[in-house]
Amino acid sequence: MRSERNSLKRGNFRRISSDKKELLVFERENEGEKTVVVINFGEKADSVEVKYDFGGQFEIKSKESSLTVEQNDKTLLKNIEAKSVSIIYIN
Repeated sequence: MRSERNSLKRGNFRRISSDKKELLVFERENEGEKTVVVINFGEKADSVEVKYDFGGQFEIKSKESSLTVEQNDKTLLKNIEAKSVSIIYIN
């Protein structure tokens, strides 16, 4: 996946706040291309509310991931599998 996205190879790094220490959520951006990475270091699946607006178009690009994104007045990342890395392409 890294070879498919310039934003994963170079560009700006911005951590997206999460209140859970076992979850790391960050954005990589390069020349307008944005990618969000969600890493769960924990032993169990989890969900988290984040302060991030995915806009209207995004695609979850992780093998066999059950991750879902819900956006209403807040953004909720749900079903983040234990010991997993999930990649979200922002279109």
